[in-house]
Amino acid sequence: MSEQFWSRVYCVPETVVEAVSGRTETSLSAEEIKHHHERPAADQDPTRKDTVLSKLSTRWTLRPYHYKPPPPSATHPSTTHKNHDETNPVPGQDRTEVTLQIEFQFANPMYAALSSAAAPRVADKMIEAFEKRVKSVIEGPASVR
Repeated sequence: MSEQFWSRVYCVPETVVEAVSGRTETSLSAEEIKHHHERPAADQDPTRKDTVLSKLSTRWTLRPYHYKPPPPSATHPSTTHKNHDETNPVPGQDRTEVTLQIEFQFANPMYAALSSAAAPRVADKMIEAFEKRVKSVIEGPASVR
């Protein structure tokens, strides 16, 4: 079995990357995505055809936060009560929390039945690809593919 589908990808830099397909509309406001090109008319847009998926929404959300490791005493049950008396000498670090939400509905009921076993592996592959791309950007010159 071999199928393919297209999706509309939207990006709000440093905040959200969203891909939708089929009858799904972006949840982003027109203001957030005004930097994107206009989409083709619905009857000319392959991302709106119910080929494999009648509905698809994937949303990567990025949220920066500052992380300060707990003091060493917090790692041992007998000394956790001393946390308020000491701090970790390791300086805090800026980090990013990444969340992935996926919603989909297959156009073909047979695919829906087959997908129940594969869905967790698909999510794992998407996360793996994301992590691989982040690593390549951090370790080398960034390139747009």
